[in-house]
Amino acid sequence: MAKKLKSPSQTSTYRKVRKEVNEWIDQNSFLQVDKSRWYVGITNDGNRRKKEHEIANNRKCKYWKLWDMKSVRISLALETSLHKEGLLDKDVKGGYIKDSKYLYVYKKFPTIID
Repeated sequence: MAKKLKSPSQTSTYRKVRKEVNEWIDQNSFLQVDKSRWYVGITNDGNRRKKEHEIANNRKCKYWKLWDMKSVRISLALETSLHKEGLLDKDVKGGYIKDSKYLYVYKKFPTIID
């Protein structure tokens, strides 16, 4: 009999990274946590994706952090959940590929204090 896969949100990787993302945002927010200032995405190459964001935004990515989610299934599930909590997303879905196992977060709209 085939072993039933856990849902992505039941994995230890998902739970661990979800906690770390929220801690990262809390630690790098000033006065109040405003998740609408933060961007979350998934990729297969963190360095390349960071450079692409810096070029597109014409500035350095503040508070960039990358996590290895172990699979695209888990990274996509957590990315979707964080979007529902208010973190920013690109306008068009579907830019990931089968090996986009890295989740990244950065402060897209830093405050004047940043």
